[in-house]
Amino acid sequence: MFRIILLMFVASLTQCGPYGGNVLPSNDGPILNPAEQADFCYLLHHDKDFDGKEIETTAILVSGFESSFMYDPGCIDKDKSVWFYIDSEMANVQLSKYLGKESPEFRTTGLERVRGKFVGTFEVKVGRGFGHMNSSEYSFVIKRADELSTVPAETAFPW
Repeated sequence: MFRIILLMFVASLTQCGPYGGNVLPSNDGPILNPAEQADFCYLLHHDKDFDGKEIETTAILVSGFESSFMYDPGCIDKDKSVWFYIDSEMANVQLSKYLGKESPEFRTTGLERVRGKFVGTFEVKVGRGFGHMNSSEYSFVIKRADELSTVPAETAFPW
């Protein structure tokens, strides 16, 4: 009888840990509010509504010497360029599988591209722009990169 009571007591302790028994701990830290989802073209056309917010969007990154642009072939506008920064070691590792590899596209164009779903902070310029020579009207600070894939060579560039 004592063994049964002891086993029940030990079993109940395992359900009363620091996470309340029903929530598993996460290695990624606390669960934060989810990012607001926005189509990339919609984001650019309603830029003031998203300024300073954490956004989840799908787009293409193009990277090269003095180039770090984010775009969607469905809404290319030379007056609405988005400079991206990577602000996460995990996103940097994931993206390094696609950027910095001197792909066949890089050997012919000097640029590399990757399509994906990105979570980050969207910012609208106030005064000075973003990126090389402050040439971009917007910035997107990438915190997470998911669903990454190569971009077909026939996909339009943002210029």
